[in-house]
Amino acid sequence: MAVAGPTAGKGAFADPDTLTLEDASGKAIQTLTVEQLKTEFPQQTYDTRTPWTKEDEKIVYRGPLLKDIWAKTGLANVAKVKVVAYDDFVSELRMDEIQSYAPILAVERQCTKDDRSQGRCKG
Repeated sequence: MAVAGPTAGKGAFADPDTLTLEDASGKAIQTLTVEQLKTEFPQQTYDTRTPWTKEDEKIVYRGPLLKDIWAKTGLANVAKVKVVAYDDFVSELRMDEIQSYAPILAVERQCTKDDRSQGRCKG
């Protein structure tokens, strides 16, 4: 995954297990591994439905709050950030939205019955 504050692009980020934070010029200012994101930040859970989930199913994601990542990395005062995921999903978020809605950077997804039956995860 690649996340940048304020901007980023996937091209330079070959490792989906590394979060890269950039300044407005595109210069990498810090990287964090998924393991660091799991151990150095308080974890939150978020359960949701998607257009692809069954009617009675929710997907549970876990990860740190974006505002905690920005605070620890010195980006808490930027006006907005552009988030670029490893799969090229892009979203621009204003800092007031990050403060108000408390989004997480999902680093884990709980397995569903279908995931287990199709061998996508254990447990």
